[in-house]
Amino acid sequence: MSAMGRKRTQATAIETGRIALGSNAGALHLSPNGSRFLIQGLEDDGDNSGLRNALEFTSGAVDGGGDTRSFAGSQADFADDEHLLVLQESKAGIEVRFERADSGVVWSVALPRLREPLLSVSPHDHSWAIVADDLKGDSLVFVSGVFDKADFTVRRLANDRSKSNVRRSDSYERVAVGERVIVPEFNIQRMSPVPGFGLRPRAELWEISSEGSRPIGRLEGFPSCGPADNGYATCVVRSRFDRGEVWVVERTGPARYVGQIPLGQIGRVTIGPGGRISGAPWQGRVLDADAGAQRFTDVRLPTDSTSGIVFEVRTVPGRIAVVTRGVAGATLIFYRVP
Repeated sequence: MSAMGRKRTQATAIETGRIALGSNAGALHLSPNGSRFLIQGLEDDGDNSGLRNALEFTSGAVDGGGDTRSFAGSQADFADDEHLLVLQESKAGIEVRFERADSGVVWSVALPRLREPLLSVSPHDHSWAIVADDLKGDSLVFVSGVFDKADFTVRRLANDRSKSNVRRSDSYERVAVGERVIVPEFNIQRMSPVPGFGLRPRAELWEISSEGSRPIGRLEGFPSCGPADNGYATCVVRSRFDRGEVWVVERTGPARYVGQIPLGQIGRVTIGPGGRISGAPWQGRVLDADAGAQRFTDVRLPTDSTSGIVFEVRTVPGRIAVVTRGVAGATLIFYRVP
């Protein structure tokens, strides 16, 4: 079954600009309308003032002629086209900042120290969330707030680790959807055959909420999930070497299968807010899938537009951004899709 395959389209991209990034270039984000970009550095910014996991981020306008702003943070993402949410860890605790994309802080809040905090930002819902372990490791801490004020809510959820024959994933695979946290788990007793690769563990999705934990789905492999937005999170499971299954988890109920997409040779699938799935399945091609609309587009890039290895791809309606890596360093390339 391939529900998304029935809405397949093709398009040709037009390059609109590029920026040389040097060697310190990691994950890429685009603002909801694609007018701004955010690049996460790969290395610590070298600050010894008590910060932890302090990466250097660079933000700028796609059509801004190369003008950028750099700042330190552990994690960051766009709240809207003009604002960012930034999480900064320190020895004393955690700071969450709501910043203007081109200038300074609008508001900030302080939280106590937590283990492995993960920030998720939901532009459509105008909200943010952090999922983490408490310092003792016996419960999940679920912090949530909205963009227009510095208030937040803290909930503690029982962290059930008692099930046998299951290894829970690390904290970076936890996804906050509504009032619940979704946790993928390996199930080593249920193995799935992979042609040419033997057997692999299947996975289960578990819901953790104030009412306890319960399974909400069984998958043929371990999922990669994006941040929840507009009431749902999107997960991709590589079902075969060149194809993937798309699943959606909403505020309530079981995980829902959407369809399959062609992953080709994509090494890293990126999943943005609103179920936007992207990657580079082949040289000179970009996959732009919209889980909400249940369609995907095969986008052809201009001949000789990219050189080096495609490291990261992000898409929004009508725009594509690609990070490539070569001998001279990384390059950020922007495209328009008519």
